[in-house]
Amino acid sequence: MAGPSDSMAASNPTALLTNGGILAQNKKHMKYEQIPQQLFVRNRQKFMARMKPKSIAVFNSNDNYPISADSTMPFEQHRDIFYLSGADQEETILLLFPDAHDKKHREVL
Repeated sequence: MAGPSDSMAASNPTALLTNGGILAQNKKHMKYEQIPQQLFVRNRQKFMARMKPKSIAVFNSNDNYPISADSTMPFEQHRDIFYLSGADQEETILLLFPDAHDKKHREVL
C-alpha cells in the first residue's frame, strides 16, 4: 500500500525516499553543494574593511540575455555578488554601507 510520501516522490522525479521513509532532494540535481553562510559573512567583512569611510558599494546581478526572440542564454551570476552574498538569481542587488547609522542598512540584499 502506497503512503503519502510515496505519492509525493512519484509526483516529484528529483525526490527520493531514505530508509526511514523521509523525503529528500536528489543532490545530483543541485547546482553545487551547500556553501556555509559564514563564508559569505567573512567575505563581506573583509571587503567592507577595505572600503573608504562613508562609501557605499552596489553590486548588480547579471541579467538574462536574449539570444533570439523567444530564448535566452543560461543565467550565470556575477562572480562578485555571489562571492559576497551567495545569491544566485537574476535581478538581485547587494548594497554594502558599513558606516550607515542604522545597522540594518549596512548590508542590504
